[in-house]
Amino acid sequence: MEIRKLIPITLLMVLSSSCAAKDYSFKEDTNKVMFKNYTLAVCINMAYGESSEPLLKEASLAANGYREFSNIDLSAYEASRGLISKWLSKDYASKQGGQINLMKCIDLYNSPDLDNIFIQFDPCKNKNSWLDQNEFIKHCE
Repeated sequence: MEIRKLIPITLLMVLSSSCAAKDYSFKEDTNKVMFKNYTLAVCINMAYGESSEPLLKEASLAANGYREFSNIDLSAYEASRGLISKWLSKDYASKQGGQINLMKCIDLYNSPDLDNIFIQFDPCKNKNSWLDQNEFIKHCE
């Protein structure tokens, strides 16, 4: 199967594994899940450059959606982009040749490195930084 067809299928499987609830809405996710999903979407976007226009458009839209609905400081997203660059530069050579970039992105998603960035910028640490206290209660308590 052509790699351009395999990437969206694999991405869908990864993201849907955490979305099994019947009435699931990403808007109900924790800030941590939104941050990690944002990072995965941006990583895929950065990994595949201009090789797959429809995938890049979807990855950008997804990343922006996760960022818009979370309450995480923009500095966290900047830090995640730096981490993405670091992970994409790792050597994940395939036995058939070439790099396995999607694997890099999935491993980054599951890494303690990404968790540590979230912990550093966790919006639930400061109740007073939330404009809507009901949102704080909904997402943090």
